[in-house]
Amino acid sequence: QLRVGAEVKHVVGYMKDFLFVPEQARTPVGLLSGGERGRRMLARAIGYMPDLGRLAAIRTWTGFRAATPDSLPLIGPVETAAGKYWLATGHEGLGITTSLGTAELLVDQIVGRESPIPFEPYLPTRPFPEVHPD
Repeated sequence: QLRVGAEVKHVVGYMKDFLFVPEQARTPVGLLSGGERGRRMLARAIGYMPDLGRLAAIRTWTGFRAATPDSLPLIGPVETAAGKYWLATGHEGLGITTSLGTAELLVDQIVGRESPIPFEPYLPTRPFPEVHPD
């Protein structure tokens, strides 16, 4: 249990009797849906911290991490028919870690001042290597 102010919240749940059917338990993680991956991660966490199994889930979420072919984020302007947009995306799992540098790059570009961080490698309009699905 987690206390938030005066309220007790249950943040993780364990579906003890229907976590996985046996076939799913042996399926490679890459072939599982987001929900199935979440259940597998939860089962593994409970293996390390069994008391998690006594908690109930309030909400779960899963999604994709934005990434680019060259693994660098998109930071800067994009012109479209609808207008100019400023992007700050594609950080993969490092969005919080790199947020201060990203903000500095954006502000410097928006106000037109020289930045101590070169912004060219992060421009959304930069050329990308050709990507071929495996």
